[in-house]
Amino acid sequence: MTWPQYRDTSHRLSQLFQVEGIPSYFTIDSDGILTSEMLGGGFDIEGKLKKLVAKAKTAELSAKLYNRRQQGAQLRGAQPWTKGESS
Repeated sequence: MTWPQYRDTSHRLSQLFQVEGIPSYFTIDSDGILTSEMLGGGFDIEGKLKKLVAKAKTAELSAKLYNRRQQGAQLRGAQPWTKGESS
């Protein structure tokens, strides 16, 4: 993900466009939960987003595996597997 970003050390651009805020970055997960808030500059935004996407993919895979185990147990007539049990 790329986007133009400028450092306005002289405040010329912020005065020209009447911007009075501090740079703010927020990430919100697919459930609408605020997962990260960064104020100011100097952040590795792309790196942070990549980590959050990887975390979301891992959580999604874990949920799929859990659901498959539950379905398999039900098909075999066994007790449903619960999180925390070893397979």
